[in-house]
Amino acid sequence: VAYLTWALTEGLCAHSGMAGLEALWPAWRQPSAWALVAASALGGGLLGDLLQAQGQRAVPAAEANILLSMEPLFAAGLGAVLLHESLGPSDWMGCA
Repeated sequence: VAYLTWALTEGLCAHSGMAGLEALWPAWRQPSAWALVAASALGGGLLGDLLQAQGQRAVPAAEANILLSMEPLFAAGLGAVLLHESLGPSDWMGCA
């Protein structure tokens, strides 16, 4: 799958006159860069999904639904606390 994606990207970039994958991501040949990509996919993706499934088994469906629907609120709150981000007027309207 990764090779097919690379080939399609290279082909589309060459056809449109854009820079190829190597110009867009110079470190694509380095194993350490791919290790970081894999770690972020496994850590944030796979581990998060497994923990979510375990948590959903432990609580009733109604409570799990409420907690999971509050994910944007948690993301905004953690972004404000950890990254010192602020919400604009349109962001606050989306929270309502």
